[in-house]
Amino acid sequence: MYGDRCATVDPRDLLDRLRARAARVARAAPGLRRHSGVVELLLEAGELTQAVLDSELAGGGCDRWTPAARASGALLRALGAELCASVAARFDRRGNLEATLAKNMSHNIQGTVSVTRQWQRVSGTWGPTDPARFIQPAAFDNNRDLSQYLFGNGDTNSLSGGGRESGVAYRPYSLRMAGQYLAPWSLRVGLSYVIQAGGWVGPVVTQLAAADPVFGPALIRLADGTTQSNPLATTIRFCGSSTVPCAANPVRSNGQTRNEDERYMQLQLSREFPIGSQRLEAGLGIFNLFNNGAQTQWNTGANQIYSPNYLSRFNRTSSRQLQLNFRYRF
Repeated sequence: MYGDRCATVDPRDLLDRLRARAARVARAAPGLRRHSGVVELLLEAGELTQAVLDSELAGGGCDRWTPAARASGALLRALGAELCASVAARFDRRGNLEATLAKNMSHNIQGTVSVTRQWQRVSGTWGPTDPARFIQPAAFDNNRDLSQYLFGNGDTNSLSGGGRESGVAYRPYSLRMAGQYLAPWSLRVGLSYVIQAGGWVGPVVTQLAAADPVFGPALIRLADGTTQSNPLATTIRFCGSSTVPCAANPVRSNGQTRNEDERYMQLQLSREFPIGSQRLEAGLGIFNLFNNGAQTQWNTGANQIYSPNYLSRFNRTSSRQLQLNFRYRF
């Protein structure tokens, strides 16, 4: 099927419909019905985003990253992340969704606010071949970082020593604010501020001095004379605490530390100069206006108490940057 389907709607009505659907999803019990609601939200938000971008293009003559486009894009990304998280959790996911709010105010001012908050949780039991199923069966529940479920069931071996955060899908919250002022003398002032919560380090693990003989030797001799490594002879254990001694009855979610919160402000100034039927636009952009810095990722081994890299971070927010741009339209 080819071609575009067009519809004329009031964006306020569409936002009201998105808010109502988001409220129903927030109240829904985990399961396929809630997941289907997230899919429908994503599709409708996609239609809204495309309409906003088309309108901005028609009004400005070129693609612009305006506050309205930025807000609708943020909503779409948030819903996409929620959909991925729902799939990764096998639909056993709860949480709240908040739609982006946009307002055209008087005196040539526009403003948008986008807030997301989520509560993730995986419950149930281990995969059939996961060593943790036999060694620490009561440690399964996790309501912190669930990165190992981003691309399906990652519980093939939960006691491998890995499991640190590997994505931004399970950050507790984010706040994005943007505004634009159409000032006198054709001056355009844009300002945005972002707060992105730091992610959980992942299930904290420790290492025993030696494997527990209760679970057998490191190598098992088979009937044909060959040997096979014993996955239950691992020395890795969930700690359930951020420091030693570990908890007597550890649970994966306990003891996880959250990374630093990222905060940065962006400022954009631009002005158009008419030259007959042509136009020259000059702009100044400043990223991270106040030069705030935060480490945004966990290093390899950050969730291993026995590792020199325990709780080590990297990838600091970029320092203050300035950009000048000029555009000539003819």
